[in-house]
Amino acid sequence: MRIRDTLKLAAGAATLLVGAANIASAASVDEVRSVRVRYDDILLNTELGNTVLYRRIVSAAVHVCGSPDIRDLDAMAAAKTCRRTAVERAVESMHSQRLAALIVTGDPLLGNPW
Repeated sequence: MRIRDTLKLAAGAATLLVGAANIASAASVDEVRSVRVRYDDILLNTELGNTVLYRRIVSAAVHVCGSPDIRDLDAMAAAKTCRRTAVERAVESMHSQRLAALIVTGDPLLGNPW
């Protein structure tokens, strides 16, 4: 199973697209799944605001990358890589040191998703 993920920042809109595609043998190479992550309702200049955005990004990555059967170790590893890459790219696109720090430390309540 190959994973391709993308991230796009919608120009002029306060939304973040986190996307990934599971490219299985039956799926098209051009198939890209994405989820909009809104952040226009939070203050990004605060620690709490960045934590809320980080949780939304992680949740979107989990949704887009899927949750394969736990018995399929290859699929589990691919989904984990997909989630981590999608989160890292989304955070990187925001150019926020506070948000980037959460990749290393994880969510203050939930820890690190990987």
